[in-house]
Amino acid sequence: SGGYGNTAQSSNTAISGGGYNLANSYGASISGGQDNVASDTYAVVVGGEANTASDEYAVVVSGESNVASGDHAVVGGGRYNTASHNHAAVSGGYSNLAGARYAAVSGGRDNETTGSYASVSGGYNNLASGYTASVSGGSTGTASGNSSSVNGGYRNTAAGYRSAVLGGLESTTNLTYGIAGVD
Repeated sequence: SGGYGNTAQSSNTAISGGGYNLANSYGASISGGQDNVASDTYAVVVGGEANTASDEYAVVVSGESNVASGDHAVVGGGRYNTASHNHAAVSGGYSNLAGARYAAVSGGRDNETTGSYASVSGGYNNLASGYTASVSGGSTGTASGNSSSVNGGYRNTAAGYRSAVLGGLESTTNLTYGIAGVD
């Protein structure tokens, strides 16, 4: 209802306002914004511009050029963010990727999670690639070991199983249960 140039192409789809939005799968909906697409069953876009929800129950809430392409994936806002796997989530920020099952990026810029259940809480250019790995912030941190963590700092790497880097500058641990960044 309302808006201009909107297209609802399937049964039980809804577009409420905005312009040039497309909802083309059963139960898909868009609430305002412009150039948004909801293209799978019960996919939802709530405002913003050029956002896409393209898998079942995927949701994008505002922002610009965000993509939720996994089943039940969510992008909460920001710009150029992608939640590309089932149950993945990006809360906001800029150019972040949650690219594994149940992975999450809370914000920041250019952060990425590629390990299942992994998380990056913020910062810049961080990567959590191990299963249940986490990076809490900082810049250019990598948690590649399963259950590893990097708690900030710059260019730190936790590569061992259940290893941790507590912060600092260019610290690395490859050891199982290893701890680095302690002076």
